[in-house]
Amino acid sequence: AQTIGQVEQHKHDRDQFAETHATMQERVEYLERLVGDSMDKHKQELAAAHTKFDELHSHVSRERSAREEFHGNLRDHVTEQRDGLSNDLQASNAALGQKHASLAERVESLARVLQDHDQRHDGHSAEVLAMRSAHAAITANE
Repeated sequence: AQTIGQVEQHKHDRDQFAETHATMQERVEYLERLVGDSMDKHKQELAAAHTKFDELHSHVSRERSAREEFHGNLRDHVTEQRDGLSNDLQASNAALGQKHASLAERVESLARVLQDHDQRHDGHSAEVLAMRSAHAAITANE
């Protein structure tokens, strides 16, 4: 039932198909190359990502160390300033206490002077009154 022309056409189509289509071996080799190339590319990208991660980790570690050092220095400075201010405050309080004691002593001294002055004044007043009485008695007898 098939004619020779049809058989020839079928042979021609088969030969053309064989020429244009790769063999199974060629296809497998192509897929292996494609997968291998993809794996190599993936390995390179993964290695680059690890390198970037290591660089970032190193940078973060340096930043953390610098921050901890800065905070330590700041804490020391604040403590030093606080201690200095505390010492200054204690010295000021001591000086104020001495001034207060000195002022109290001065007020007490002034009170004694005034009291002595009062006592002398009272004594003088009595003498003046006695002299006036004596003077009045003398002038009245004349």
